[in-house]
Amino acid sequence: GRFCRRNKVPLEQWPPTNRHVAHWLISIKRYSTAKTYLNGVRFFARAALGREGEENKPDNLNDQQIKTALRAVKLHSPPPRQARALPMEGVRAILDKADSTWNQADPTSRTYRAWDAVRFAACILLGYTAALRVPSEALTLTTGHVKITRTCAYITLDKRKNKREKTVVARPCICDLDRAFCCVHRLEFILDG
Repeated sequence: GRFCRRNKVPLEQWPPTNRHVAHWLISIKRYSTAKTYLNGVRFFARAALGREGEENKPDNLNDQQIKTALRAVKLHSPPPRQARALPMEGVRAILDKADSTWNQADPTSRTYRAWDAVRFAACILLGYTAALRVPSEALTLTTGHVKITRTCAYITLDKRKNKREKTVVARPCICDLDRAFCCVHRLEFILDG
């Protein structure tokens, strides 16, 4: 539907012609995006193929026009953006610092600073182990989004980048492998405390 609206292709003409697809592809800035979108158009063209017009067969969505358009997008595409990832050693350093701050705090008061360090470490670990996108997923979480059982933590996300409906991400207990990296028990500690 969106492809047809943007390119003024009547839905009755679905699947689109090679010419329509090639013109649309050269309007896309990034090569990786163009390839992904083209695969989506091909998928829906195959799914909708109840019509027998030879020109609109999805096999033809791989002709020279489309290959040339993709090549042009690839040549003019900016270099891929590198997302800065937090290495496992960085997560471990944050966890160690939080544990150290907690252990040094007065056991009778457990200062706000210690609680903040423990909460921050648990959030970093949760984001790391569940592969959450920081701005759109990790920073929007509240305690209502997290449910914990004895063996698993369930994170309910309102939406993900490629999925607009609610999604539940499960992370099992890994205490047998590495207790420091077990987000289940760190989250349980915070939610109970």
